[in-house]
Order: sequence, then C-alpha cells, then structure tokens
Amino acid sequence: MKIGLSQRVLYHKDRAYDSIEQSWYQYLEGHTLTLVPNRTDQDFRQLADTLDALIITGGDDSALRRVVELKLATQMMIRCKPIIGICHGCFLLTNTLGGIVDETEGHSNGVLHNVKYNNENYLVNSYHGLYIVEPHKTATVLAV
Repeated sequence: MKIGLSQRVLYHKDRAYDSIEQSWYQYLEGHTLTLVPNRTDQDFRQLADTLDALIITGGDDSALRRVVELKLATQMMIRCKPIIGICHGCFLLTNTLGGIVDETEGHSNGVLHNVKYNNENYLVNSYHGLYIVEPHKTATVLAV
C-alpha cells in the first residue's frame, strides 16, 4: 500500500522542520510511505489520488499542520479512502467530524496506561492531555 503520513512541525534555531517519529518506518515496513509536507500550496487532490490510505500521526499540534491534515483528509474522504488517526490525529478527526473531545489529567509526559486492541490489553505510553468522550457516529474505533 501507498500510505501517507502526516508530520509534526518542530522549531529549531528559529526554523521550522517537518518531523516524523522513526518507528513508523519499521511499523509500516513493506509499504510505500509518503511523508506529507506541511505546505498549503500542494495539490491535495492529486496527492489523495495517489495514496491508498492516510495516517494522521501523533505529536504536537500546530495551525499549519492542522490545515494540511484537514485538506488532505477531506480529499481522502471524498474518495472513500481510509484515514487512521493516532493520538493528535484521532483527536483532530473526532473534533472536526463532530465527536466530543475533552481534557484529562494523568495521561501526559509518558505515563503508562492500558489500551485494549482486538480484545487484548497493551501497556502504552501517553503524551497527551485529551481523551475522546464520544467518537463521531461514522468513526470505527480500533483501540480504547
């Protein structure tokens, strides 16, 4: 599959850099990965035509990143192509589509907690202060 991966924007010495967490390369080994640049001047229709799926990754939110992710996600939805939201991506999609997101305590700074996936529990780290109260009615929840 050809999978698009959104990227966070990191600032270093007054310059903006697109960034992706390196474990994605191993996790999606065998697939063709397209790292989506945080640029609003790209052809989102053409990019959506070329992708089989989009993953809106976790990480820090920014206005530029959000605009890019939502423009591409809109084009993917028009084409009925799958979109997976991880952490930031899940919160962004839920909020945008009309689900309910709220703040939580005790889930930031690498705190470990359980996640249920395919009826099995996994211990994962957490770096966010949000949680999904109610997903949008069209969402498919993969893990809780």
